[in-house]
Amino acid sequence: MNSRGIRFRILILALGVFPFRNASAHGTGAISLSSKQSSPGLTITIFGTEFVHNSSVRLELRSILEKVVFGRVQTSAKGTFQQTVTIPANSKPGQYTIVAVAPDGDVAAQATLMIADVAAAQETHPGMHDMPGMQGMGGAHATAEMMDVPIPITPWGWAVIAVIVLVSAATGVWLLQGGRQFLA
Repeated sequence: MNSRGIRFRILILALGVFPFRNASAHGTGAISLSSKQSSPGLTITIFGTEFVHNSSVRLELRSILEKVVFGRVQTSAKGTFQQTVTIPANSKPGQYTIVAVAPDGDVAAQATLMIADVAAAQETHPGMHDMPGMQGMGGAHATAEMMDVPIPITPWGWAVIAVIVLVSAATGVWLLQGGRQFLA
């Protein structure tokens, strides 16, 4: 292999661009839930899309300390499925993951599920409007949903980004044009 080929590969690695992609024997799918929050003893529906056509998928409920297998579901000719499951009555409150496992044992898709205590879910909380200094404040309340927080970039931040891009491009050109023979 000539030195130009070596320099090109180093450039590719330096820029973090890898021409190879991991191939999966089963592909990946996507699952969504009828509700992102539930309680022990209640049911939720799991919707699967983009799975291998006419294949078997194992559905599991996982937490840090436990794993519950809901069973297997057969995907359709379009690679979709819909399965209603019951949250185990002995599930502790917390964050869980519903996992779709391919026949080879790899996780093909997952979705997060918050399980609330039945008693806590039925309690009535006074809410923010009863807190000191919050009278008259209606509207949004705390949820398990991701919050969109805009991060403004200042002109100095853009300047730093531009310098990094320019230095990276200049280094790449320098490597491709010989790089002062330091690789030879």
